[in-house]
Amino acid sequence: MMLGTVQVRVRASGYLQQKMPGRRAERELQLPVGKTVRDLIEELGLPASQVWVIRVNGEHVSTTRTLNDGDYVELFPLVGGG
Repeated sequence: MMLGTVQVRVRASGYLQQKMPGRRAERELQLPVGKTVRDLIEELGLPASQVWVIRVNGEHVSTTRTLNDGDYVELFPLVGGG
């Protein structure tokens, strides 16, 4: 790990997988310390309006959650059905 960064693992579900860099559902990223889930979504190039559920380490969080080293982030789109 570089000084001043955190390493996080992120997994996108549903059609968000297709929008991930390289269309890979899961990847690891290094981000500067102090970055939020919103920053992560932006860094990945995902459309924030299509990310409906966010979990960090299994806990539901908002986009303002600051990321810590070793966090596991899961991003889920809105799921329709009936």
